[in-house]
Amino acid sequence: MQGFFETGKTYHIAAIKTAEKLSFKMEHNGIEQYFEWDISNIVPIKDGRIGLRHMHTRSARYTNFKIYTK
Repeated sequence: MQGFFETGKTYHIAAIKTAEKLSFKMEHNGIEQYFEWDISNIVPIKDGRIGLRHMHTRSARYTNFKIYTK
């Protein structure tokens, strides 16, 4: 295991972005971890594509990927 994610395990992730903060919840086997970043001083991105990025030494499969807006 390196970092938070173990190879071959399934994780449920939710991210919520507002003008002031980015919140992230990671859940695996009933254990939840929460992370939050203050982004109030960052210039907002108003348009463009959404992408997922992870290190080239990692591999992952994403399922049930959904995006919601107000």
